[in-house]
This record gives sequence, C-alpha cells and structure tokens, in this order.
Amino acid sequence: MKLNIRVRSFSTLVMFLVIIGLIFLGFILSDYYVFYSPAPVATQEQSSIIAYDAVRDRQNIKDFFTTDRYWLLSSDDYNVDMMLDHKAPNDNPLYVGALNIKVLRENGQFVGFAAYYKKTPTEGMLLFLAVKKEFRGKGYGAKLAQYALDDLKKMGISKVTLVTRTNNLSAQAVYRKLGFAETSRDDGYVYFAKSVK
Repeated sequence: MKLNIRVRSFSTLVMFLVIIGLIFLGFILSDYYVFYSPAPVATQEQSSIIAYDAVRDRQNIKDFFTTDRYWLLSSDDYNVDMMLDHKAPNDNPLYVGALNIKVLRENGQFVGFAAYYKKTPTEGMLLFLAVKKEFRGKGYGAKLAQYALDDLKKMGISKVTLVTRTNNLSAQAVYRKLGFAETSRDDGYVYFAKSVK
C-alpha cells in the first residue's frame, strides 16, 4: 500500500513538472517570436513633415532657389542663406528665429518644404511653398500648406496671407482648394488671405 502511494505521488510530481516545463517553454518561444520575428513589410509609402535640418535639407532647399527662382522670389536680392542660417523671412534683425521651415520627406527622400512665420500677433504669412517636380500633382503641396495653416493657428494666428505669381495657376488652385480667397492683384502678383479661426 505504501509503495502504491509513492508511485502515485511520484507520477503526479512528474506530470506536474512536465506541465510547468511546457508552460515555461511556451513563454520562451513566445518571447523569441516577438523579439526575433521579421518586421512587417510596409504596404504604403511613409511621408512625414519634419523640422528643417541644415545638414540634411539645406542643399535641397537652395536648389529650389536656383531651379525655381522665378516662382519663389519677386526680386533677385533675396538672401536665401540669411533665411536658412537665421530662420528669418528677411534681413530685419527683429525677425531672426521667427521663420518656421518644415520639410516633407517621402520614404527618406526630400519632397518639398514650407516656410512661414507670425508677421503680427494675429497674422501669419506662408512665405514659401515648394515641391520637387517629380512629386508635383500628388497632393504634397496641399499637405505642406495645411500643416503650415494648422501650425500658425496653434500660434494664435487668425489670418494667413500669401503671394504668388498671376501665372502660377497650379499654386493658385491649391490655395483656393484650401479656402484662400484672392484679395488683390498687381504687377504680376496675386495676393491671397484665409481666416484660420
């Protein structure tokens, strides 16, 4: 009788240890799968709007002012280096650090940029909006502009203005689609404004 009880106790102990071992093995294998399984493959392209970084973005932005100078500037004396070095919309020392420069990147590639600032306590200005030729017509300009509008609104701005050339019809279409209204025209330029309350 004593032998029978010991055998049952021993077999129960072995079964208990096997169950504990299987549970422990399950934890180890699940951790292995979580930490060593391959990352899921992205099915859509990843785009993001991020702050300007001089090392990464400077040359791409300067290239715009060479290839698209006509579309971006109204005069040849604009100092692009001043803008990038001091984040200033112009040479006025009061505006140093006032310019927000945001870059849109698609899967690590430079797509375009937006530069905007708080002109007065209630008025912001979208100074530059540019998208590389190979990325145009895909909604990136509108995405950058909307980001600038949202950011200016967070700064307490109630009105955003911008200027573009009268013959820049594609840019005008983007601005109108975003709710900008034409306020005036003169000497080849059209002025737009939008309330962002």
